[in-house]
Amino acid sequence: MRVIARDLVDRLASRRDSDLTLNPVGPVFLFDESGVMDIVYDPALADETLETCGEFYKGFDARARPIEVRGEPGSVYFVLAAEDSRESEFRQRVTYYYARFATRTPGPPQGDSLSAFVDALAGDEINE
Repeated sequence: MRVIARDLVDRLASRRDSDLTLNPVGPVFLFDESGVMDIVYDPALADETLETCGEFYKGFDARARPIEVRGEPGSVYFVLAAEDSRESEFRQRVTYYYARFATRTPGPPQGDSLSAFVDALAGDEINE
């Protein structure tokens, strides 16, 4: 009985872990083709932010992992496109956004670590 119960717990835990790998960690940063950035603080609100899957060009979660939008119009959700971090690309897109669109803001926030950078970016008051 213990072996079966333990096996069931292990299977459920691995299923939960695999489900978690699909879910982005917020906030989520979306970029359109021109480089405009939007921040969605709660990834669960994807369907309230976007209507269709094609409304953004690139997106990253708080760990700089690329994201995609899936689902039907009016019922979309974010999922990870890959589990590996694309921190360099994410920082480049943020830098481009600040240089091109947020010209009244001194520049992207500073942060040596990714988490410090994301926290500063999410809390920054950006003037376009």
